[in-house]
Amino acid sequence: MHHPKHTIHHSFPHQVVKYLLVGTIIWLLTKLLDDQCSYQEWILSVVITAATWQAVDFTICELDKYFTWEKQGLIRLYIQSVTVTLVSVLTIGILVGIYRWLMNKPLWENIGGIIIIGTTVSLFITILFTALHFFHISQLYRKELEDTQLRAQIESLKQQINPHFLFNSLNTLTALIEGNPNAATQFVQELSYVYRYVLESGKKEFADIPSEIEFLHSYGYLLQQRFGKSLHFDIQIPDKTVGFIPSLSLQLLAENAVKHNIVSLQKPLTIEVKIEDNKLLIRNTLQLKRHAETSTGIGLSNIISRYKLIGADEPLIFQQDHLFIVSLPILPHPPVS
Repeated sequence: MHHPKHTIHHSFPHQVVKYLLVGTIIWLLTKLLDDQCSYQEWILSVVITAATWQAVDFTICELDKYFTWEKQGLIRLYIQSVTVTLVSVLTIGILVGIYRWLMNKPLWENIGGIIIIGTTVSLFITILFTALHFFHISQLYRKELEDTQLRAQIESLKQQINPHFLFNSLNTLTALIEGNPNAATQFVQELSYVYRYVLESGKKEFADIPSEIEFLHSYGYLLQQRFGKSLHFDIQIPDKTVGFIPSLSLQLLAENAVKHNIVSLQKPLTIEVKIEDNKLLIRNTLQLKRHAETSTGIGLSNIISRYKLIGADEPLIFQQDHLFIVSLPILPHPPVS
């Protein structure tokens, strides 16, 4: 994983507040050495703080190019401590010297104490920088680990599609071979296409909508051979629709609808697919089985996890007017893995 630079950038107002706060602290500490420390020197302290901070920031950024914390931790710690101290001493010494020369003040009066105080504060700032850096890196590692685990879960969920789907398809095919050999031939052709699509989808997280719709037509044909007139599909998607959704999501939702709802001639199940407000809506009549199987939530969690993984808006899942509705955000292009 590529890690960001050590420096952490903030907005301009945030930087001004930061310089004012640290500069004031340095000025107050300097007054302990010189009670006559003026408000002009407070301004000088803020300027020195800003300049030193920027110099330290630049130094650390340059060190990132040659010494990484991951591979050269101890060397980097030593070199950074020495270079930051030298940069701080030089920056503070030069600016204090210029100020005193312009103000006709003794160049070396209390200069040692001023440099010690300024350098101490600078080192504190450096430690703070380093702590923030490693906190940021730990968060990135944690997110990468979570993403890796999520990808593994998704791959595992994909594999769970195949055995259940194959079992039901073979049962239907057996019945067709005995009663309608011609229909069995077409069924095998559709089954071959569906299974090929399922296997190919294992290589990608998202698929274009036309491909998913074409797949749904074939998958729907297999289901209709199983349920006959008890199952209806109403697919209202233009052929040239542009956009992407999680691969196999329509199959998962159709399978869930059949699994959890009554499908009979008395209560036919309708599955509708359409587009509204750049969302793909999948709706089915809600007529839950009285003794429905305990839901594992695999299908819905699979889809939600894939949207979550890429940081996209999550699908909406709700019930309305005896309908179960899933609204899938349509992505303009496939996410980069």
